Amino acid sequence: MHGTRRSTLLAAVALAAAALLSAPAAATAAPVPGVSAAPMEPDVPAAPGTCTDPTFGGTFYCGGTYGSGKAFYTFSNGTREIFVIGADHAVWTRWTRTDGSLSAWTSLGGQGHAAPRILPRSTNSFAVRVRDYTRGSDSVPYTEYERVRSSSGSWTSWYRV
Repeated sequence: MHGTRRSTLLAAVALAAAALLSAPAAATAAPVPGVSAAPMEPDVPAAPGTCTDPTFGGTFYCGGTYGSGKAFYTFSNGTREIFVIGADHAVWTRWTRTDGSLSAWTSLGGQGHAAPRILPRSTNSFAVRVRDYTRGSDSVPYTEYERVRSSSGSWTSWYRV
């Protein structure tokens, strides 16, 4: 009898896995000028793990709630900036210079437990938004924070959204 229950349970798990694998992909939103979320790459783990970008390098969280783990912003002069959640859960960024070289990685601080998102404001101005899944005293399952970059290049402090 015990073996029959185990076989039934294994069959149910196999059916559920097959159903998940055959589910249709989610629709994508229309692109926003200057902003691109990196597509899920074949080597991104389904559960949170770490990845490295082939152009920008670095080690950052990806998989699970992190998806590809990176978001990009392209400035009007062609400079491209990447945003990731580092091993310390802070938001990290790096960008291309006009001569094609890369900047050093720079921490923007914060606490992210999902992929960063870019929200355009105006030309060369945007917000970086992250989710912190640490449950606070208000029992909210997650809190969103953002930091805004002005077109002059200055950043606000992190604030709760």
